[in-house]
Amino acid sequence: MFSKKEPSPVRSLASKLTLAYSAIFAASTAAALASVYFMTSAFLAHETDETLLYLHDEISTKFSTMDIDTFRKDISVEIAARGTNKIVIRIFSPEDRVLFSSDLTGWEALSSVEEVRAKAKHDTPSVFSRLLSGHEHETRFLCSRLSGGNLLEVGLSSKEHGEFLAKLRRVGGITLCAMVVLGAVVGWAMARRAMSGVKKVTRAAARIAGGHFGDRVPIGRKGEEIDTLVMTFNRMAERIELLMRNMKEVNDNIAHDLRSPITRMRCSAEAALLGKGSPEDRQAAAAEIVEGCDRLLGIIDAMLDIAEIEAGVAEIEFADVNVTVLARAGAELFEPVAEEKDISIEMEICEQAEVRGDTRKLQRMLANLLDNAVKYTPAGGRVLVRVGMTDALVELAVSDDAPKISQEEAPRIFDRFYRSDRSRSQPGSGLGLSLALAIAKAHGGSISVTALPEHGNVFTVTLPRGIDLISTSPSSATALPPFVVPLNM
Repeated sequence: MFSKKEPSPVRSLASKLTLAYSAIFAASTAAALASVYFMTSAFLAHETDETLLYLHDEISTKFSTMDIDTFRKDISVEIAARGTNKIVIRIFSPEDRVLFSSDLTGWEALSSVEEVRAKAKHDTPSVFSRLLSGHEHETRFLCSRLSGGNLLEVGLSSKEHGEFLAKLRRVGGITLCAMVVLGAVVGWAMARRAMSGVKKVTRAAARIAGGHFGDRVPIGRKGEEIDTLVMTFNRMAERIELLMRNMKEVNDNIAHDLRSPITRMRCSAEAALLGKGSPEDRQAAAAEIVEGCDRLLGIIDAMLDIAEIEAGVAEIEFADVNVTVLARAGAELFEPVAEEKDISIEMEICEQAEVRGDTRKLQRMLANLLDNAVKYTPAGGRVLVRVGMTDALVELAVSDDAPKISQEEAPRIFDRFYRSDRSRSQPGSGLGLSLALAIAKAHGGSISVTALPEHGNVFTVTLPRGIDLISTSPSSATALPPFVVPLNM
């Protein structure tokens, strides 16, 4: 039995898709924010270095062109404009004497003159970062040699840049969390939408399992994959419905049409058991029972064959079949029966009519048509077997001189167990034409019946020739197995 327990939300595909969407959103957002952060940090560092180089050039020029007092006044104005807590400037003489120094309040643990000289020993200015005690952010320093062997040290605080980067990190964290939540919401919505088609298929499958074989899933716009799944499921459901309908029809037919003959056989068997009648009568009853059993087995086999062929589950072994040879063999098989009834069998056939099909099933189809024609053609009549061919089709027609089939009966002539008024006096079950039509359809063909102008009917089988035939010669077709005579179907 099918369980009605709902799938666990944690283990559902929608949850897994939601998790995947959230992870993708989070990873993409984190990568974008990290790129922005590092690019901003690099830009701010480059900007600081450019400012230090600008100050170096400005200080170097002024120090070499101004007297020391004028220089102090001018540089003090620059420092005051930038803020004494943001910039520090020191100039040392070759004798390690301080020639100029900005306000060092708040600037602790600065480099010693020996460290400045070590940093400034290169021809180009040396730029480096250092975290001073009492400062939360690093200070960017530039050390260089001025004219006359003097040493210059310029430091710029990175506090503003650090605070900006800290704010950027906080905003990035909030944005990342928001994107994770948004990714989860969007992912859940997209997953639910994507899985809605699967849920419809699941509900329909559950209803079909409960006996509602006519249920189908409507095709929507859920995506090509889901639409393909829905169409495939609907085709499967149609096959299941057809199988169940055929099974029901077979069961109904067995219950309705086989009840009477089984009852007659049972009565004959009871009479024989009770010893009624002469030994010859009991022997005749036993023979009648055996004959009835054979007939019932044939009917049951025919019904099962029809159901399997119509449901598309019958095994059909396709090979090259020469319809001309098939028609000749069938005519030869029924000639003795036709001669006993004073019926002639004539043929109008072409030599190269081949199709792709199952030889035994095509034999059975033709045998049923010939049996039907010989059975209902009166004495002195004629049965004509004609084989014709076009570029794409092969036509096999069986004409008889039997009473004409009325327009009212023609649509029902191929129904299972249907017997017209003309056939009530003849043995049979009404399955022969049904089986013939099922075999023709299984080969991609059809059967039609047409009443002739004066008297008689013609049954025309149309079969596709198929493609990639091995050869067009009659010898290329598979050798015909022996014909099976239908048991009054």
